[in-house]
Amino acid sequence: MKKNKLLARVERRENGMKLLAFLREKGEGLCSVKMLKRAIDEKYCTVNGRTECFSTRPLKQGDLVELDLSFLGVSQEKKQGKIGILYEDEELIVCDKPAGVVSENRHFHHLGKSIQLVHRLDKETSGCLILAKSSAVKDRMVKLFEEKKVRKFYLALVDGVVKKEQGRVENYLGKVHSYQGQSIYGKCSASKGQLAITEWKCLKRGEKVSLLLLKPLTGRTHQLRAHLAGMGNPILGDLQYGRHFTSSIRPKRHLLHAWRLFFPHPLKEEEIKVESPLPQDFQECIKATRCGASD
Repeated sequence: MKKNKLLARVERRENGMKLLAFLREKGEGLCSVKMLKRAIDEKYCTVNGRTECFSTRPLKQGDLVELDLSFLGVSQEKKQGKIGILYEDEELIVCDKPAGVVSENRHFHHLGKSIQLVHRLDKETSGCLILAKSSAVKDRMVKLFEEKKVRKFYLALVDGVVKKEQGRVENYLGKVHSYQGQSIYGKCSASKGQLAITEWKCLKRGEKVSLLLLKPLTGRTHQLRAHLAGMGNPILGDLQYGRHFTSSIRPKRHLLHAWRLFFPHPLKEEEIKVESPLPQDFQECIKATRCGASD
């Protein structure tokens, strides 16, 4: 064990052992199994130099496993950040969801007992999230989504230098396979998937990365992540849709941010416009890849 790192080589007798079980054995007394799993989920572990976030991955003899122990000194609250409020009135709240918070009602009850999620963001996605203060308002907001009256804009830092200035991805998305028990969505036939449309624009280019503005015109599961991976430009940090990256930057989560929301108020005659500032980790990766500089 080196300072702040646990290094271990998989021996013959350990061939086929799951990553979590292996780390539990090698790091006996270090922390709880729950904390070890969380460390893997949050990308503090590498296998043969490549980040691995699936605790059930079977290991092979000779694999080199490295665990960054810095996670032990970071509280869960600090990892996730606090849930901020971007907009609030008698009927609605638009919160600033930090990466790491799961989109489940129970995580937002401190904002109000009757709070209900109107839509969802993936656990690692940060940004604007709409909450309703009653079932009636939630139903009205869901209808606005169905009528495509809610306009959503995302920012994504993706792998590779995108050559075109803008584009549109339109296809059918459905579950194409699974990886370590998680569903992977991708292009499929109309009979097996749902129509998915994403418009995108390249804002900046950096060292082996691009900053894209995304406008999803539909709301399918993993739509933006699947569409960008299909373009050959997976979101940095998205190990579920991009196993190989040209950029050397290894963020602790996928760099997708729900930046802006425009929608008509469900009860009042006014348009709500909300913007979530880029989180620090996203800004740091932009700076590290020189994506903030001019093309």
